[in-house]
Amino acid sequence: MSPRSLTSPPRLAIFATRFPPLSSSESIVAGRTVSLFARLGIQCTVYLPANGGNAVSRDYAHRQCGVADARPWAVFAHRIAETWRLRTPIALSSAYVADALSAFIQDHARHPFDAIMTRSNDYYPHVVGVRARTLTDLPWIACVNDPFPPSLRPEAYSRAQTGIRNRRDMLWERLARTVYELADAIVFPCERLRKVTCARFPLSHRNGGGRFHVIEHIGGGRPSLEAVKSARDGNWHLMHIGLLDSARSPASLLRPWERFARRPRVGSPVLSFVGGVHPRHLPILQAAIDSVPGSVKLRPGVSPHESLECMQEADVLVLIEASMDEGIYLPLKFCDYATSRKPVLALSPRIGTVSDYLEAFGCGTVVDPTDAGGAYAALCRMHDRWKHGELRSSKGLADCFSAGTIAEKWRTLFHELGLDLGQRGHGERTCHSVF
Repeated sequence: MSPRSLTSPPRLAIFATRFPPLSSSESIVAGRTVSLFARLGIQCTVYLPANGGNAVSRDYAHRQCGVADARPWAVFAHRIAETWRLRTPIALSSAYVADALSAFIQDHARHPFDAIMTRSNDYYPHVVGVRARTLTDLPWIACVNDPFPPSLRPEAYSRAQTGIRNRRDMLWERLARTVYELADAIVFPCERLRKVTCARFPLSHRNGGGRFHVIEHIGGGRPSLEAVKSARDGNWHLMHIGLLDSARSPASLLRPWERFARRPRVGSPVLSFVGGVHPRHLPILQAAIDSVPGSVKLRPGVSPHESLECMQEADVLVLIEASMDEGIYLPLKFCDYATSRKPVLALSPRIGTVSDYLEAFGCGTVVDPTDAGGAYAALCRMHDRWKHGELRSSKGLADCFSAGTIAEKWRTLFHELGLDLGQRGHGERTCHSVF
């Protein structure tokens, strides 16, 4: 695509439903990405829902994320409007979509944008993206961070079907097909999600799969001067940070952990869980706490910033994923772990994204989420290596999720869309906040 005539600085309209200071993974990813764009010299306008949970303070958006505008949308309403305009589904509240689109069109008339970006946690920003792309012919980047449509989700994350959900999924299926055919670039966080999506939606026109790109999440971890502590204090510390939802069970780690903690010559090892726990997991956690007093600890959730500090306390960071045939997700937590330069014990599908990275860089161990025997062997093996000072992190893995690496990937994508940023953005922030 030939270079376009850009405004100065380049202006990007972003439609999203999650943004800091909310602490969900998508909120954190969106905030870090927009901050990166600000450093590249791109002025971002973020169109957000106006309901209380998503309200973004003007001061926070400006100081922490470098957001140009944080425009609230109409309050989100959970109902389906079976309305189609120009073959585009207007799903859920028409006000939610229409108000964002109206605000964007008005802003674009006053001060033209150079491109559109939609981010999915909920899929409604893509509805706006379809209409905005059709009305303005601006390059459109659709970021797909989770399986879209929902029918691509692994069984562990699929939901029971009802009449309403079936109808809604039919709308999402049609919307997904429209997005994948119309967007100028579709960005996934990992190769496995890209492949699954391409297999479901094979495209033979408009460069087909060539528009499907992989740009990983930015990791927020910061390595300490001593990334992996020595065994001199005799106490080995493992830590899991984040929510243990209903699909992420710690059972296959806790049972072998009780056995491991009773072994002779292991000192007083500690396994900490920092963050919320689904009620279904509480009985087994309490049983482990009672079984080997002091070896399992539950700590309350902390802010995203504080979680990065917590990582420095651990010798090994623990990741727990749901049991799936194939791991098609890139957990943001894994990116943070990697950039903190700590070894990782991952209860994750043997065939999956996390396994791909850890096997490529050799800085951690992957055990299937249902394999208690494998988890015990991994604990023994990692502890022995730690005692002998042989447990190492990987700078190569950290570099995969560094801001510099991700910035170059975005710069390349913008160039392919004809939005050449040149030498802009050597740390300057060109953004401000407006409600």
